[in-house]
Amino acid sequence: MGKKLTIALVILIVLGIASFIFLKTKGITVSITQPMIDKALETAFPKSDTYLTVVEVTYSNPVVKLLESSNRIEIGMDAKVGLGGGLLGKSYSGSVQLSSGLRYDSETLQFFLNEPTVDKIDIPGVPSNLSDQVVQAVTKASQQFLQDIPVYKLNTEDFKIALAAAVLKGFEIRDQEIQVTLGL
Repeated sequence: MGKKLTIALVILIVLGIASFIFLKTKGITVSITQPMIDKALETAFPKSDTYLTVVEVTYSNPVVKLLESSNRIEIGMDAKVGLGGGLLGKSYSGSVQLSSGLRYDSETLQFFLNEPTVDKIDIPGVPSNLSDQVVQAVTKASQQFLQDIPVYKLNTEDFKIALAAAVLKGFEIRDQEIQVTLGL
Protein backbone atom coordinates (compact mmCIF):
# COMPACT_ATOMS: atom_id res chain seq x y z
CA MET A 1 0.00 0.00 0.00
CA GLY A 2 2.85 2.40 0.84
CA LYS A 3 4.55 1.80 -2.51
CA LYS A 4 1.34 2.61 -4.45
CA LEU A 5 0.84 5.80 -2.45
CA THR A 6 4.44 6.86 -3.09
CA ILE A 7 4.05 6.23 -6.83
CA ALA A 8 0.77 8.18 -6.88
CA LEU A 9 2.41 11.11 -5.06
CA VAL A 10 5.37 11.10 -7.45
CA ILE A 11 3.00 11.10 -10.44
CA LEU A 12 1.01 13.99 -8.95
CA ILE A 13 4.19 15.97 -8.30
CA VAL A 14 5.46 15.34 -11.84
CA LEU A 15 2.09 16.37 -13.29
CA GLY A 16 2.06 19.47 -11.10
CA ILE A 17 5.55 20.48 -12.23
CA ALA A 18 4.68 19.79 -15.87
CA SER A 19 1.51 21.88 -15.56
CA PHE A 20 3.46 24.72 -13.95
CA ILE A 21 6.10 24.67 -16.70
CA PHE A 22 3.42 24.56 -19.40
CA LEU A 23 1.48 27.46 -17.88
CA LYS A 24 4.70 29.42 -17.37
CA THR A 25 5.89 29.00 -20.96
CA LYS A 26 2.80 28.48 -23.14
CA GLY A 27 -0.17 29.51 -21.05
CA ILE A 28 -3.82 28.82 -21.70
CA THR A 29 -5.77 30.49 -24.50
CA VAL A 30 -9.37 31.57 -23.94
CA SER A 31 -11.54 32.85 -26.79
CA ILE A 32 -13.91 35.76 -26.24
CA THR A 33 -16.29 36.12 -29.15
CA GLN A 34 -18.11 39.21 -30.34
CA PRO A 35 -21.53 37.76 -29.35
CA MET A 36 -20.18 37.27 -25.80
CA ILE A 37 -19.20 40.94 -25.64
CA ASP A 38 -22.51 41.99 -27.21
CA LYS A 39 -24.40 40.07 -24.52
CA ALA A 40 -22.35 41.65 -21.71
CA LEU A 41 -22.90 45.16 -23.05
CA GLU A 42 -26.61 44.54 -23.65
CA THR A 43 -27.29 44.42 -19.92
CA ALA A 44 -25.59 47.78 -19.30
CA PHE A 45 -27.57 49.82 -21.82
CA PRO A 46 -29.29 52.24 -22.01
CA LYS A 47 -27.14 54.33 -19.67
CA SER A 48 -27.60 57.99 -18.71
CA ASP A 49 -25.32 60.40 -16.87
CA THR A 50 -25.34 64.13 -16.21
CA TYR A 51 -22.19 66.21 -16.63
CA LEU A 52 -21.45 69.82 -15.81
CA THR A 53 -24.94 69.83 -14.21
CA VAL A 54 -26.62 70.79 -17.49
CA VAL A 55 -25.55 68.13 -20.01
CA GLU A 56 -27.33 64.79 -19.83
CA VAL A 57 -25.96 62.04 -22.06
CA THR A 58 -27.87 58.82 -22.75
CA TYR A 59 -26.24 55.92 -24.58
CA SER A 60 -28.06 53.03 -26.23
CA ASN A 61 -27.74 50.33 -28.89
CA PRO A 62 -24.05 49.41 -28.63
CA VAL A 63 -22.51 47.77 -31.69
CA VAL A 64 -19.20 45.95 -31.23
CA LYS A 65 -16.63 45.30 -33.91
CA LEU A 66 -13.32 43.50 -33.33
CA LEU A 67 -10.50 45.22 -35.22
CA GLU A 68 -7.74 42.78 -36.13
CA SER A 69 -5.58 45.42 -37.82
CA SER A 70 -5.20 47.51 -34.65
CA ASN A 71 -5.89 44.81 -32.05
CA ARG A 72 -8.63 46.98 -30.57
CA ILE A 73 -12.33 46.72 -29.86
CA GLU A 74 -14.58 49.27 -31.56
CA ILE A 75 -17.86 50.26 -29.93
CA GLY A 76 -20.42 52.36 -31.74
CA MET A 77 -23.51 53.56 -29.89
CA ASP A 78 -26.40 55.95 -30.19
CA ALA A 79 -26.09 59.07 -28.07
CA LYS A 80 -28.79 61.49 -26.98
CA VAL A 81 -27.59 64.73 -25.45
CA GLY A 82 -29.92 66.89 -23.39
CA LEU A 83 -28.84 70.48 -22.78
CA GLY A 84 -30.24 72.78 -20.11
CA GLY A 85 -32.62 70.31 -18.51
CA GLY A 86 -36.15 71.17 -17.44
CA LEU A 87 -38.89 72.36 -19.79
CA LEU A 88 -36.64 74.73 -21.73
CA GLY A 89 -33.95 72.18 -22.45
CA LYS A 90 -33.19 70.86 -25.90
CA SER A 91 -32.02 67.42 -26.89
CA TYR A 92 -29.94 66.22 -29.82
CA SER A 93 -29.44 62.70 -31.10
CA GLY A 94 -26.46 61.21 -32.85
CA SER A 95 -23.75 58.63 -32.44
CA VAL A 96 -20.40 58.04 -30.76
CA GLN A 97 -17.66 55.67 -31.87
CA LEU A 98 -14.86 54.56 -29.55
CA SER A 99 -12.05 52.05 -29.63
CA SER A 100 -10.55 50.29 -26.66
CA GLY A 101 -8.00 47.82 -25.46
CA LEU A 102 -8.66 45.06 -22.95
CA ARG A 103 -7.86 44.98 -19.22
CA TYR A 104 -7.89 41.94 -16.94
CA ASP A 105 -8.68 42.05 -13.23
CA SER A 106 -7.09 38.97 -11.65
CA GLU A 107 -9.06 39.41 -8.41
CA THR A 108 -12.50 39.28 -10.03
CA LEU A 109 -11.34 37.20 -13.05
CA GLN A 110 -13.11 39.68 -15.33
CA PHE A 111 -12.11 41.46 -18.53
CA PHE A 112 -12.94 45.13 -19.03
CA LEU A 113 -12.55 47.61 -21.84
CA ASN A 114 -9.34 49.54 -21.22
CA GLU A 115 -8.68 53.22 -21.87
CA PRO A 116 -11.37 53.75 -24.49
CA THR A 117 -10.64 56.60 -26.88
CA VAL A 118 -13.32 58.53 -28.70
CA ASP A 119 -12.74 58.20 -32.43
CA LYS A 120 -15.82 60.00 -33.68
CA ILE A 121 -18.72 62.04 -32.29
CA ASP A 122 -21.59 62.90 -34.62
CA ILE A 123 -24.39 64.80 -32.90
CA PRO A 124 -25.95 67.13 -35.46
CA GLY A 125 -27.75 70.33 -34.52
CA VAL A 126 -25.78 71.21 -31.39
CA PRO A 127 -25.27 74.99 -31.31
CA SER A 128 -21.67 75.90 -32.13
CA ASN A 129 -21.24 77.85 -28.87
CA LEU A 130 -22.00 74.62 -26.93
CA SER A 131 -20.26 72.06 -29.12
CA ASP A 132 -17.02 72.03 -27.08
CA GLN A 133 -18.92 71.35 -23.84
CA VAL A 134 -20.97 68.63 -25.53
CA VAL A 135 -17.87 66.94 -26.96
CA GLN A 136 -16.19 67.15 -23.54
CA ALA A 137 -19.22 65.69 -21.74
CA VAL A 138 -19.78 62.91 -24.29
CA THR A 139 -16.08 61.98 -24.26
CA LYS A 140 -15.81 61.89 -20.47
CA ALA A 141 -19.10 60.06 -20.00
CA SER A 142 -18.40 57.37 -22.56
CA GLN A 143 -14.85 56.72 -21.39
CA GLN A 144 -15.82 56.42 -17.72
CA PHE A 145 -18.90 54.36 -18.40
CA LEU A 146 -17.32 51.81 -20.73
CA GLN A 147 -14.32 51.12 -18.47
CA ASP A 148 -16.64 49.86 -15.74
CA ILE A 149 -18.50 47.24 -17.79
CA PRO A 150 -17.18 43.68 -17.49
CA VAL A 151 -17.21 42.14 -20.97
CA TYR A 152 -16.22 38.61 -19.92
CA LYS A 153 -15.66 36.56 -16.77
CA LEU A 154 -13.43 33.48 -16.68
CA ASN A 155 -15.03 30.15 -15.92
CA THR A 156 -12.90 28.81 -13.08
CA GLU A 157 -14.67 25.46 -13.08
CA ASP A 158 -12.11 24.48 -15.73
CA PHE A 159 -9.05 23.46 -13.67
CA LYS A 160 -6.52 24.63 -16.30
CA ILE A 161 -8.13 28.06 -16.50
CA ALA A 162 -8.29 28.32 -12.71
CA LEU A 163 -4.53 27.63 -12.54
CA ALA A 164 -3.66 30.04 -15.32
CA ALA A 165 -6.00 32.82 -14.22
CA ALA A 166 -3.34 34.64 -12.21
CA VAL A 167 -1.73 36.59 -15.07
CA LEU A 168 -2.83 37.96 -18.42
CA LYS A 169 0.09 37.32 -20.76
CA GLY A 170 -1.52 39.05 -23.71
CA PHE A 171 -4.37 39.15 -26.15
CA GLU A 172 -4.79 39.27 -29.88
CA ILE A 173 -7.83 39.80 -32.05
CA ARG A 174 -7.90 37.05 -34.64
CA ASP A 175 -10.70 35.49 -36.70
CA GLN A 176 -13.29 37.79 -35.11
CA GLU A 177 -12.43 36.58 -31.61
CA ILE A 178 -10.26 37.92 -28.84
CA GLN A 179 -7.64 35.24 -28.14
CA VAL A 180 -6.57 35.80 -24.52
CA THR A 181 -3.44 34.06 -23.24
CA LEU A 182 -3.28 33.45 -19.49
CA GLY A 183 -0.39 31.95 -17.57
CA LEU A 184 1.89 32.16 -14.59
